[in-house]
Amino acid sequence: MPEIILSSQAERILREKGAKRVSKKGAKMFALAIQDFGSGIADFVVFIAKQAKKKTILKKDVESVVAQIEKKKQRFGLN
Repeated sequence: MPEIILSSQAERILREKGAKRVSKKGAKMFALAIQDFGSGIADFVVFIAKQAKKKTILKKDVESVVAQIEKKKQRFGLN
């Protein structure tokens, strides 16, 4: 899978959250995790759009999927 999320971007996210140091391998692994998670969200958004026979994915479609994920996280106490 090509690198969509750059390691430098992932490192910046970790640093913004308080990491003092981030290894190159750590940043790369975090970038891959973000990419995998994002890909899963994209699969769900596309699935929902196809079910609704939509050709264009709108902002509200993505927001709806993210809201569903957030509800499930809260239900299981993952927030």
